[in-house]
Order: sequence, then C-alpha cells, then structure tokens
Amino acid sequence: MREKTKWTNVAKRKVFVSVIGISLLIGSCLVLSETTFAKKGVIVNPEDQTEIQSVIQEFLHGESQKQIETKEQIIEEAKEILKRPDTSSMVKGMAEGIIKGEIKVPLKINCSFNSSIENIERVEKDKINVKVREDRTCTYDDGSNTSGIYPHLFGLVKKEKKWSIEKFEDGSIVRGQLLTPEVKKLPPIPLPEETIKNQKIEEWRIKKENVSTLSSSYTYNRNNAAWYGSYYAKNPNPSFRDFTSSGGDCTNFISQAVWYGNWPMVGWYPDKYSTSVWWYAFNWMGQSRTWTSAHYWWWFTYNRPRGYLTSNGCSLQKGDIVQRDGNPNPNGYIDHSLIVTDVRPGCNIRISYHTPNTQDQSLWEFMGQYPNANFYGWRLYDSGN
Repeated sequence: MREKTKWTNVAKRKVFVSVIGISLLIGSCLVLSETTFAKKGVIVNPEDQTEIQSVIQEFLHGESQKQIETKEQIIEEAKEILKRPDTSSMVKGMAEGIIKGEIKVPLKINCSFNSSIENIERVEKDKINVKVREDRTCTYDDGSNTSGIYPHLFGLVKKEKKWSIEKFEDGSIVRGQLLTPEVKKLPPIPLPEETIKNQKIEEWRIKKENVSTLSSSYTYNRNNAAWYGSYYAKNPNPSFRDFTSSGGDCTNFISQAVWYGNWPMVGWYPDKYSTSVWWYAFNWMGQSRTWTSAHYWWWFTYNRPRGYLTSNGCSLQKGDIVQRDGNPNPNGYIDHSLIVTDVRPGCNIRISYHTPNTQDQSLWEFMGQYPNANFYGWRLYDSGN
C-alpha cells in the first residue's frame, strides 16, 4: 500500500553544495548526512545517498547551462516574438531594436549555484520526493549579475537499482498569481494598444523640472523604490506578510517598494475590494486587494491615475513597474508584477520581483521567456495624489 505522505524537515541539517562556474562543476560533490535521508527509522543506504546526490547535481548543472544564450539565439527569439499578430508596441519596439543592433541585450556568460536539500518525502519503497532550494547567480557580459532563489521539487524513482528523475517542478518559472473569484469579478484588461490609446495622460506629472512648483500630495522617490526592490528581492522584508504560499507575493512586493518610494496609501479597512483604495495594515485588518493582486493593482493605478502605460519600453526608469498578462488570449488578466531596479545604457533595463525571488534580471531576458504574453510598462508619475 502507498505510505501516507510525510515530510521530514531537515532544514537544520542543510549541507550546501557550491558550484563556482559551469566549468568547475564536474568533479564536485554534494555531501549530506544520513539523518537527512532518515524517515521513521528508515534510512536510505549510503550507496543510494551518493547516487541521489549525483543525479540532482547533474540535473541542476544542465539547468544552469540552459541559462547561457548567444547573441544569435536572442535575435531569433526577437524574430519569433515579432511574428505574433498582437505583439504590443512596447515589446515590438524592443524586439526590432535588438534585431537592428540598436539595443544591446546583456548576455549571460557564466552561472553558478548553491543547492540544499530541504525536505525528503518517501512516497513508496522506491519513490521519493525531494525539495531543493537553489540559489543561482549568473554573470552578464557587461560585468553585472542577476541572482535568484528557486525552490524545486524532484520526484525520483529507483528502477533496476538505479535512481532517476521521474518529475521536476522548476521553481524558477513565473507561473503568475492565481485568478481568485474576487479577481474574476473585475473585467479583463484591454489589449495594450487599446489601453494606451484611451488612457488619460497627465504629462505634467512626469516632468521632473516642474515637480517643485506643483501642489500635489506626494512626490515619488523612484530611487528609493528601486533600492527597496533590489535589496529585498531575494530575501523579503520580514516586517511585511509574505503571500508566496497563497497565490504569489509579486504585487505585495512591488507595493512595498512604491510605498517606500513615497506612494501614500488610499482608503482603509474594511474597504478591501474596491479598486479605488490601496492600503496595508500591519495588524489583523490585513490589506486591500489592490496591494496584493496584480490585476487589482493595474486597475487602481490606471483609474487613479498614478502612472501611464508607455509604448516605448526603453523609456522605463528606475522605480517604474512592468506587469504581465501571461495568457492574453482569451484571458486578459494581469498575473505578475515587476519593478525596474536599474537602467543601464543601451536600453539595458533590469527588473526585480518575487515568486520566485529574483534580483536585477534583464527585462528583455524575462520577456523572451514568455513569448506569448503581453506586457504593460508603467511610467509612474513623479508627482501625484
């Protein structure tokens, strides 16, 4: 009979394997104590331990190699994205710039990772599930880095005295926030071009030279917001609640960042579901849906307004926000939020986000991973209410 699933917490006995550069990976070894594999007195024998460690390590090596792309591969990705009939002008403009050589996309030239086995579940006699935390750092050809913390789930099976990977759930893939019944009560997002055409743009709010003469309730400090986004990208601020396990923490994270950048809260308890409010309470009252839901945040920012949607991705600045509709046909719901944490010459825009926790990734690299998605670039006003 199938054993009842139980997880053995081995967090206190983590032993890390460090792979410094792809070229140094071969020959390294992940060493774990026997208690890591213990479950109610059942211990995987030493031979199995060694093999399981080797199988996981080899697989993660292969995944790290996949992160490295050539210039030719990125150009091909841009060409494929341009074939979509509904590609937004923001994405289209960046893709055309890459093909023409006007935009320099940073290329990953090396990746290293630390991994730790956090939990082991014996499913059957010769089947186990293994939770692994990977801390990956990759170097771009401009000398900068991107890094992230990714929780993976391996399913291993033993056949003919050999362990092999039967299933793998990649925690580095951004699956998007859940479409709860509350989110579905809101209408879908219009296509980017339609939205950009119909939005009300108050141009004076983005002219920095006029900020000091304006009478407004706040001035956005985009440098502070970007600093927060980069600093707390991998390790969340413990002062705030974390929503990773309940549908995703991405919008909670960017809300914290823009709040740190001086966005004032609007409304208060018990008004949680209106798109006219945006607030967070450090107690039992919770927070508004606009604080944690990507789709609700979109409607709040659009209707207030606290920014405008740009058709030029290269116009994004530190502290601006990018949102994704991962399934635009026929979905039309925003499912992920990112904050711009650095802008380098040549439209080299870096973004940070939660779920999974990722710091200073290339924006185009992220877009290229989701060729069928639509993206919305928010130019947040430097002054507003």
